[in-house]
Amino acid sequence: MKGLTVKQPWAWAIINGGKLIENRKQVWRYRGPLAIHAGRTWSDRGAASDLVHAAWGQHGPNGGVQAGLLQQHWFTQGSVIGVVDLVDCHVAHGCCAPWGESGEGRITHLVLENPRPVAPIPCSGALGLWTVPEYVMQRLSIAGVV
Repeated sequence: MKGLTVKQPWAWAIINGGKLIENRKQVWRYRGPLAIHAGRTWSDRGAASDLVHAAWGQHGPNGGVQAGLLQQHWFTQGSVIGVVDLVDCHVAHGCCAPWGESGEGRITHLVLENPRPVAPIPCSGALGLWTVPEYVMQRLSIAGVV
């Protein structure tokens, strides 16, 4: 299985908040189960996102928050937090609203389905797609998400 490291709070939004598009800059051939690793880096842009705020208000453990008040310590970092199915990857062309971005340069959309949260599994992430370590695979199997 492959893994993808995503900055928080975007990773939370993928697994818990209905974010089924991940914006990247390369096209990947891989399709199948994808472990979502919550990276150790925080995204201020994600924390300020109206979409993340709306998702947090509906699904977050602390309920709604006012703009700018998402707290980094509310989010797991440095762990696999769930699995999704990567079903498509295409160059952005004004599609996949509201989570899909378009703009300057080459942006691609990873189309995700079937998010399955798990209790956090600490591990190191990496840039791009990476192979999930065996001990993480065992825990995901025990959790019944792969």
